[in-house]
Amino acid sequence: MYRNPLTLRLKVLVVDVTDGDTVKVIVKEGGTSFKIRLHGIDAPELDQEYGPESKEALSKMVLGRVILVDILCVDRYRRQVGILHKGKPRKSFNKLKVELGFAYNWPKYGMLWGGHNAQRIARKKRLNLWSQFGGEVRPWSHRHGGTETPIEFKKRKIRETEQAKAKREARIKAALEAMQAQTICGLSRRLSSTTVAD
Repeated sequence: MYRNPLTLRLKVLVVDVTDGDTVKVIVKEGGTSFKIRLHGIDAPELDQEYGPESKEALSKMVLGRVILVDILCVDRYRRQVGILHKGKPRKSFNKLKVELGFAYNWPKYGMLWGGHNAQRIARKKRLNLWSQFGGEVRPWSHRHGGTETPIEFKKRKIRETEQAKAKREARIKAALEAMQAQTICGLSRRLSSTTVAD
């Protein structure tokens, strides 16, 4: 069980779904409302392909329902970050979103609830955003104005590696030629100075 003693578990009512990985909830005891960012996943933005579908999938899963949330931390946008579930964190809505291909697993954080296995399943079955694997711009790149797909990124990196290798080989060749020229000049000077002395 992953449960950290510092984790806060709350019973909440989901009153709104902002996008594919953020919901607004009201705490059952006290009536306080706040936003929760689903921990360890990144869903496509609403203006991206599968963004609206991701939001709709999360709405069907949790909107209007009373669920449990394990709050792990607060992000830089002051949203609570947590795992949404019905009582079994290992079978969370976070994991289900990734497993159904409506969100990406964040490898650094998704290990906590099995996100890497869930993503492997979605990729293998080519579900939703994995149906055209490699042809989509990832949400984290899209948010920063990126338009490069994973396939384009890989091709660019291969080109850059090949160009760097060619430059390195050219420098090595030039250095070897310079050394060879110095050696030849040095030998010819020695030979000429020995012949003059004789």
